[in-house]
Amino acid sequence: MVAAGVYLTARIFVLLTPDAQLFVAIIGCITLTLAALVAIVQTDIKRVLAYSTISQLGYMMLGMGVGAWIAACSICSRTPSSRLSCSSAPARSSRAAITSRTCARWAGSSARCR
Repeated sequence: MVAAGVYLTARIFVLLTPDAQLFVAIIGCITLTLAALVAIVQTDIKRVLAYSTISQLGYMMLGMGVGAWIAACSICSRTPSSRLSCSSAPARSSRAAITSRTCARWAGSSARCR
């Protein structure tokens, strides 16, 4: 659910004007910078991971803003949370099957989560 905004931006990417793309890129740049700076001063590892995740989302939004939406979507499919739910073994639950299909859709039809 954390990357839902990136997925939504990717879905409406063709509708974005150049000014809207610039706005998305600026917001992404501000997000990645502030989240990285806050993560540096944290002492709790959970907070460091949370802020670094927000920083990565900023990188993805920056990628959307500059027009590299395929790269931003591939970053989404290769985050640690999707690695935990995707495996090379056959899916044992419906949630794992849905996650595997989502990873394959965003990373390319022949790609697998690693």
